[in-house]
Amino acid sequence: MEKALKLHADLAVAHTLKELLSELWEQDDEGDAFGCIIEWIEDAEWSQIPEMKAFAKTLRKHWQEILNFYDAEITSGPLERIEQQN
Repeated sequence: MEKALKLHADLAVAHTLKELLSELWEQDDEGDAFGCIIEWIEDAEWSQIPEMKAFAKTLRKHWQEILNFYDAEITSGPLERIEQQN
């Protein structure tokens, strides 16, 4: 994988952004998570990778819903799984 990342700069940037976004769920509180999201959005927009910029736009629209996890510490994953089965 390291060889592929060295050969393709956009792939390396996308991989780094993926790793950074996964840190969102490791934050201690909503404030830290908010900072993580904002920083990720800025990094994704700076990357000039169209797919990352599009996802950053989606995060800008839905950041509050994502941060609601820190209030309830539950996700809608099980419900979404049920909806997909029907």
